[in-house]
Amino acid sequence: MDVEEHPERTQRPTLRATQRAQQTAALSLGDVGDVSVIAVSDGTLFVFASGANSRSQRDGRLLAFDEATQRQLSSWRAGPEPTAMTISATSAWIANGPDAGPSTDANAVLELSRADGHVMHRYHIASPTGIEYRDGAAWIVSGGVGNIPVTVERLTVGTKETVARWPRNITQSGGLLGPSTNCGDDLFVAITDDYLHLFDFNLPAHRVRRVGSIHVSGVATMSCLRNELLIAVANVDNGGLYVVNPSDGRVSKRFGRAFPRAVAAFGSAAVMVQDDPRSPAVLEYVGQAGTVEGARLLPVGIAGVVTASRRGIWVLIGREVLLVD
Repeated sequence: MDVEEHPERTQRPTLRATQRAQQTAALSLGDVGDVSVIAVSDGTLFVFASGANSRSQRDGRLLAFDEATQRQLSSWRAGPEPTAMTISATSAWIANGPDAGPSTDANAVLELSRADGHVMHRYHIASPTGIEYRDGAAWIVSGGVGNIPVTVERLTVGTKETVARWPRNITQSGGLLGPSTNCGDDLFVAITDDYLHLFDFNLPAHRVRRVGSIHVSGVATMSCLRNELLIAVANVDNGGLYVVNPSDGRVSKRFGRAFPRAVAAFGSAAVMVQDDPRSPAVLEYVGQAGTVEGARLLPVGIAGVVTASRRGIWVLIGREVLLVD
């Protein structure tokens, strides 16, 4: 199903951000390179940075901080080109894409011990882009570039099992494998070109389903909120937050600024970072009805990834990760 129509972007002038977000903690990262992923698990904040050295020698790092005290707990080597990360009770799973420099960690998923950061297992996978942890295993989405088919693999205790290679006739779009998000038993994956092509991989059944296509480009991230998908699309023409029905791919709402950087769901709500180059970055609060229920101005700086925990919302601003209300 191709879904071409765009609902009009919903304007909420009464929720224009006029108050600044209250900052309760700040972690200065220093010269660690580009931060691509942050995540919280069991009171620990993980920050994945690509490394500050030259591309041929750079050494990505996984930093861990105590959420309560903001004390840095560790800094572990984590590969040259981070593309995705997921955390379990005992491990940090980190996907690394193809890298220009020589590295045994390029095109690989590293399973690091949360106890001391040593590499428990290294799984060689071509162009991994999405990773989710569920039912005692890490699920990896990879490929989708050139003649490499989109593949889903299950990683556990050093073993790699290919559970699905998606038929070319349903994924052929000439696009790039984009973001993914886990919604219960389903792993939703985007392939992007001039359109966003949305696919649903059912984990228990190992079955793939083409959900639909939306005529947008510039997908940043997506997240699952109750029975809807939230897809952040960043471009000047039709950017915004798209609220999508996961059963048929239809867009029920589109709102917000044209340059959302990230969206993350927690419980029955979600938060979204808006980073319009023409105005200050804004943190918006999205309710379970898929509408913006509040907005706060963020400190000056380039806004990036976001995650949430019981303590609040962690958002990357420049070279700091801030805890805000």
